[in-house]
Order: sequence, then C-alpha cells, then structure tokens
Amino acid sequence: MPPLQLARVTRGVLSRLAVHVPPLVRWLPVGDSLVAEYHPSLHRAGERDLLVLLPGIGDMPRDFSRWGFIEELHGRAFPMDVVAVDTHYGYYARRTVIECLHRDVMRPAGRVYRRIWLGGISLGGFGALYYASHYPHDITGVIAMAPFLGRRPLLEEIARAGGLLRWQPRPEERDEIRRLWSWLKDYGVAGRVQPSLMLAYGDRDTFAMAHQLWAVVLPGERVFVEPGGHDWKTWRRLWDRVVQSRPFALHREPAT
Repeated sequence: MPPLQLARVTRGVLSRLAVHVPPLVRWLPVGDSLVAEYHPSLHRAGERDLLVLLPGIGDMPRDFSRWGFIEELHGRAFPMDVVAVDTHYGYYARRTVIECLHRDVMRPAGRVYRRIWLGGISLGGFGALYYASHYPHDITGVIAMAPFLGRRPLLEEIARAGGLLRWQPRPEERDEIRRLWSWLKDYGVAGRVQPSLMLAYGDRDTFAMAHQLWAVVLPGERVFVEPGGHDWKTWRRLWDRVVQSRPFALHREPAT
C-alpha cells in the first residue's frame, strides 16, 4: 500500500475508534501549528480571495486536490487561492480546532485577503460552521458539504419540536453540536452581519436527516442535493454544482 494511502487508512481507523475510545486520541498528535497545503490562484494579478478547506474525519488535505476540487475551482477563473488545512480529529477531540484555525490560518489571512470563504466536508463541514458561529466577522461564507450535525437522538428532538425554528435549545448549552444548532436557529437575526451559508449533500447520505432539518430554513438557492451517499464521488458532483453557481460573488451583508 502506498505511504499516503496507508497514512489515510491509519488515520481514518484511529479517528473513528477514538470517537468511542477517547484515550486513543493520544495516537492523533497535534503540532505547535496547523499543517496546510497552499494552492495559489492561476490569476496572480489584482486582489484575490481565499478559500480554506477542512477535511473529513478520515481524510487528508491532499484529498481535495486528488479529487479535483482545486482544479475545478481554478478552472473557473476565480481569483482565489486555496488552503487545505490538516484539521484532523485530534484537534476536535481536544477542543482546540477553532482556536488553532483562528490563530494559524484565519487571522493571518485576514491581513492579506479581501474575502475569505470556509469550506468543509463531513467533520470538516461541522468545523467550518462551528468556526463561523464563533467568528462570523472573519469570513464571507461557508460551504458545508455533508456536515456532521449530531446523532439521531438530537435530530429526533428537533424534528419532534416541529423543526429547527420551533425547537427550543436548553439554556447555557455546553455541547458543541447543540450550541451549533442553536446558532443555526438564530441565524439571520435582523441587523447582524453573518456569513453566507451553503449546504450540499447526497440524498442517501448517512447524515441526511440533519441536512434536511437545516435545509428547510435556508434559501433554496443555497442548498444543493445530488443522488448519492457519504462519499467523495458524490461530493465531487456537488462541488461542481456549487462552483458553477458562482457563490464567491456573494458579499456578506447584514440580515434583514
């Protein structure tokens, strides 16, 4: 097995085991700073934007280029650099992913780029949304592809309440997933500057119930659905549709 593939498989197995056996997180070490892969725009003249991509629980930053995400974006002539960040499960388990991302990537990028978009797949989709809930002024928009948004008991609780807008979060929520749902529920409150949110998922995705609960409160043009499950082939088709919609022309605006 090639070294990169072996590393991917090993990380995926360890990460999924560590979800249920937390002590295994020690085998997912975190560094002094986040590791990232940089893909500069082919259009170097003038101002450029930045897209920051976060991988899923068993994925590597290189998977975005391996599956053609970077090529598709740059082929559309967007003046946009791309950074794929190695935010593996070890950062999530230690609850340091948001602050590390802010310190190592977003804050420095904010001094250079006019607009910053954040995208993520699966666990990375959760990370992108959770970052936006903490630092909404840092970014112009979020593309959440098949985001992990919690387990079935919470989703059934939201569904029983009559949907997200009728669901009442518990006071002083401490669980990260519940806090994110609370932010999604309040997204769009008049007068707040909020990043644009986009959702993309396969209709047979493992987390489709969560996606459908969220999708009903988003504008239709911000939701993309394709036949398929929780896999890269589906995500690549979704990515093509998202990029073809030219989302990066959107500007962050106060909600009304």
